[in-house]
Amino acid sequence: MRDYSVDAFQIKVQDLAGYYFPTSQPEVQEANRLRLKMRVVLSSDMFIDVFYGVSKKRIDFALVKAADRVFGIDNLRGWHRHPFGEVEQHEAMEEPTLEEIFLEIERVTKEEDFV
Repeated sequence: MRDYSVDAFQIKVQDLAGYYFPTSQPEVQEANRLRLKMRVVLSSDMFIDVFYGVSKKRIDFALVKAADRVFGIDNLRGWHRHPFGEVEQHEAMEEPTLEEIFLEIERVTKEEDFV
């Protein structure tokens, strides 16, 4: 994944959220030159939490439904996904693009009839 500034990462996430989830509402919770915390609201009980840390290139996406993480992708100790139904598991994966992360989240929401 390419290096992003916080501003560029935020813009990319907002663009992808609008493309894959047209009715979503991105909300910036914290943004400074070192990190970004966002929430992409998909419905009244479902959202995507997003974290980006510039200095350590830390990236975390978590799909949350009814206050429970149901799927995730992050790069803490290597890239991995937390599969739907087994979110405590770490399934190793190749480094994804941001587009691939959104595609996986979209797939889960459709397969589970969340949207």
